[in-house]
Amino acid sequence: MKRLFYAFALLSLMGLFLISCSSTNSVSEEILPVATIPVEQVTVEATVVPEETLDISTENFETSPSSIAQLLPLKRQVETDGYSKEIVIMNYTGYEITVLDIFSDSMYEENTDLSNLLTYGIEDYGSTTIPLDWYPQLAQALSAQTEEIFHVNAMDSEGSSYYKEWQPLIDEWEIELQYNDRNYYPTTEETVLAGESILVSNNSFYTFEQLYIRNKTMTQEQEFGPNLLGFDFLPGHTVRIDIKDIPWVDPAQESSFLFVAFDNEGDFYTHEWEPQDFNWHIDLTIDDLNVLPNAKFLPPEATLTITNNTGKELWYVYLPTESMAAGNDLGDDLLVIDVFPAGNSRQFDLAYFPRTFEAYRASEEPLFKLIVYDSDDSEYNQLWNPTTDGWEIILTPNDLIVE
Repeated sequence: MKRLFYAFALLSLMGLFLISCSSTNSVSEEILPVATIPVEQVTVEATVVPEETLDISTENFETSPSSIAQLLPLKRQVETDGYSKEIVIMNYTGYEITVLDIFSDSMYEENTDLSNLLTYGIEDYGSTTIPLDWYPQLAQALSAQTEEIFHVNAMDSEGSSYYKEWQPLIDEWEIELQYNDRNYYPTTEETVLAGESILVSNNSFYTFEQLYIRNKTMTQEQEFGPNLLGFDFLPGHTVRIDIKDIPWVDPAQESSFLFVAFDNEGDFYTHEWEPQDFNWHIDLTIDDLNVLPNAKFLPPEATLTITNNTGKELWYVYLPTESMAAGNDLGDDLLVIDVFPAGNSRQFDLAYFPRTFEAYRASEEPLFKLIVYDSDDSEYNQLWNPTTDGWEIILTPNDLIVE
């Protein structure tokens, strides 16, 4: 076919050239006959595929009387102003949002407990989508499309709470949480009847890991009592303690008790409670943070004196048992938030460090390992047996661990 095409093209060009020349010279010339150029015909033979390879008869397929895959019918689509199937939450609070709840007044009447619509936290300047299909009660309340106001409650990783109102028929379905929405701490409507239970609220900005209530008799006998917490007590939350569950607390026999709490930074808080004041809701705040122990509740023993003769300022002082140290468990920092200048002596009441104190009371021959770090992060060690070594330790440069 290509040869045939080129032959016709060549003949056409030659004809045009001859005509052009004749017209230009205005000379009558005899037109010579054009030679016929034989064109070779090319025949393309189709490839014949054997008939057996194209067999698509149903005999080659396994069939079943009913289809496993079910074709789903298409659904009607309706555009409804003011309603969506999801809510977008945007966080501009400066903190990670860990709890989020959205409810109407009617939902609140059915249940006053705070819910959490988040499966994971929302980082600052982050966002998340709340699919209403996951929360039928909220979806039903929104689908009613009334002018009812919805309430947005949120809490951040520091325990502070946020509140704002949202009107779905008017406002955007992208809810922005701002720092100005901060409400500091959520409230609880729990009430207590004096003599039956105690409420304790954590408004310290830190997570409590241990909580104790001590009477004077326990303190004199160097007992701390059991830890009242079996969970992390987050800031902004409140716990209830039933009197029947703490039999060593008898307001009819004693006039005052001491709450002691330890946070996740190793700091401790003390709050004296006098039941006769009819205040059975204890509020633990940063004002209850202790640097020096309350002498009124000090035990007569278990006070360790450490003298710093290392020549360096000490930043961390740990006193784990030898077995704890072997497992890289240092326990509490005895300095809490303080530093230990060179040449000074400090007294440490072990009763304020429950794990150390319980280890001391649990063994007749307890062996501790004093582990100290100075301002240069150099480590000092000294083994201490309170039964045989006495209650004074002197740290010197000889205790420095040289790697």
